[in-house]
Amino acid sequence: MTNGQKVIECIHKEMGRGLDITFYPYKVSMWDSMDSVLRASLFYDRPHVVPIGYYTKGSHGKVIGVHHETNYPYPCDRDEDVKTDVAIIHNPYADENKITLVPKKYWASTLKDYCYTVYIPYFCMGDSINEAQVMTNGVGYADMVIVETDRQREEYIRILTENHVRFDPHKFKVCGSPKEDMIKTCNPSIPLEWMDKAHGRKIILLTTSLLPFIGGGEKEIEKITNIFKRYRKDPEWCLLWREHPLIKEAILAMNPELTKSYAIMKAHFDGIYDDTNDFHCAFKYSDKCISEPSSLVHLYKLTGKEIEVI
Repeated sequence: MTNGQKVIECIHKEMGRGLDITFYPYKVSMWDSMDSVLRASLFYDRPHVVPIGYYTKGSHGKVIGVHHETNYPYPCDRDEDVKTDVAIIHNPYADENKITLVPKKYWASTLKDYCYTVYIPYFCMGDSINEAQVMTNGVGYADMVIVETDRQREEYIRILTENHVRFDPHKFKVCGSPKEDMIKTCNPSIPLEWMDKAHGRKIILLTTSLLPFIGGGEKEIEKITNIFKRYRKDPEWCLLWREHPLIKEAILAMNPELTKSYAIMKAHFDGIYDDTNDFHCAFKYSDKCISEPSSLVHLYKLTGKEIEVI
């Protein structure tokens, strides 16, 4: 049974079958947290995909951009055309996120007033979880929260209890992450330009996340620049770089003085640059991964390949 099937089974136990289930993704790059759940819902339910727009914030929390991604691998509906029994979200935030903001109608605290609301985290952390990931609108208000392990469930409950939040522990369902299903089943083709760039060398994947650039500043720029230099003319390895899809917005919102240095660093990269919405191609065709501690590290372990945590 896939983790997505486990999620649908939990929903059926609470709500029955034959449901209108609406998925509300806001970023295509995070769709893997929903994909196998939608596939499982096709057997007994009526799934709908309604991409929701989102805003990006600059410094001082002001909205500086509006985005609406629609290139999902399933036909999409307009929200006004859908009446739903169950809403599934992967963005847990209300207005507490300093980088992005979704409209209030898609907050768990709003959705739960007219349908059963399920929050599936867009990240994958195994047993671990931290307070910032727990103390969110989605965790607090969703009728069901999907967690990966029994230990992680205990951590959710401990953190909420210590923060004096009233909640029903029954809503935390241990199903594993649907993101893991995609690692096992996704079979993309390697882009021809990657093959040309690698020129017969093995591919080493470098992933960079948000927090080090927000807090590390110029030291983080120096660290990543040195990795670029190390592999620039390496006869054995070709560097494939995947930056976090919200890195530009994160720097503008929380560390704007780093904008110029980051742009210079990026301009000097001459390996394979992967800015697609799907990281699975990079996972499949890389032979090793270099990464800061992140959700992707946990997922990359599932490939059985070597990981160097920096």
